Amino acid sequence: MKLFRMGAPGNDTTFYMYAPRVSNYDMVAFGFQHGADSATVVNNDFDADANAAAQLWETIATPNSFHVALEGTTIAHVSWTKMVQGRSIDSTLIYRRVGGGSWGTNPYRSVHGNVENFYDSSLALGQTYYYFLRHATGTGFPAVDAQDVVMPVSRSTYEDSVLVPGTPPPPSLPLPLACEGNFDATIDCNWQNTTVGAETQIFRDGGGSPIATLSAGVTTWTDQAVDSGVSYRYTFRHRLGGVPGDTVGTTGVALPVPPENLSCGGTSTSTATCVWINKENTQTQVWRRRGNKPQYTLVATLSAGVDQLDDSGLDEGVTYTYKTRHISGSEYTAWSNTDEATPGSIPEPYRPGKK
Repeated sequence: MKLFRMGAPGNDTTFYMYAPRVSNYDMVAFGFQHGADSATVVNNDFDADANAAAQLWETIATPNSFHVALEGTTIAHVSWTKMVQGRSIDSTLIYRRVGGGSWGTNPYRSVHGNVENFYDSSLALGQTYYYFLRHATGTGFPAVDAQDVVMPVSRSTYEDSVLVPGTPPPPSLPLPLACEGNFDATIDCNWQNTTVGAETQIFRDGGGSPIATLSAGVTTWTDQAVDSGVSYRYTFRHRLGGVPGDTVGTTGVALPVPPENLSCGGTSTSTATCVWINKENTQTQVWRRRGNKPQYTLVATLSAGVDQLDDSGLDEGVTYTYKTRHISGSEYTAWSNTDEATPGSIPEPYRPGKK
């Protein structure tokens, strides 16, 4: 039994007392005032001082005689003995993990409380499967001032496992596979994995070691270690129980590129014209700086496919510097090169894009 006190000596003090496993009860007593008598359990009931509040948390019995055995080629027979101790059992919760995987938050299966065995046919050759059980009831956790309240699940059984002999078939191909460069300097990839328990390995540019190994069930991945103007090749494969499957590769994947070959020049005493080469089918922003000022301002956002801007209303003899970038939503490419234009200083002959 454990007794905890909260409060200053000499003042009203709250004590918390926990006595595990009194018969089939877990006892929690709380709310004792300073100097009050302790509470006791008599015939599985609570006898407490008038100044005390207390409660019993009645536990559910744990399944007994738990065992897992292989039947046939790929069927696990999970058996147990139902244990009823004061409260009826609504269901038995079955938890399972595969190999070195995780148990997961939710049970793998749930069966009626009167059932005492389960046949698991979702097994694969060459894998080890681990199980444990809990009894459960539908009653929820107790309120603070409740008494004689049942806990919702029992303690867990020990683990038991079964090995399915044989060589597992090769895992599925990661198809369909697609990778795409983004304006935020990342490359996103997605694929399908139809082999239960198979992890995914990712290689880049012919490297011998994977740059990423993803857990079973993960079918999306983002490469953040990429540079603009570089084309990347990826190779994917699934691996099950240490046995790798065949690989699937991508063609070159690159980030969206900025406008190229920006060229600007004065075309009248108050106008400058800029042209560039579009490599992306998306909008283009044109930014301008006056003279030696450090700040650029946005001049225009042009529709996809537009590759020229006539910038009017400028001051004659003043040099303006321009730069461009492509935009998609809230994401941008890198900047293009910069170029200058001075209205009133018109080379002869002048054609936008050539000086």
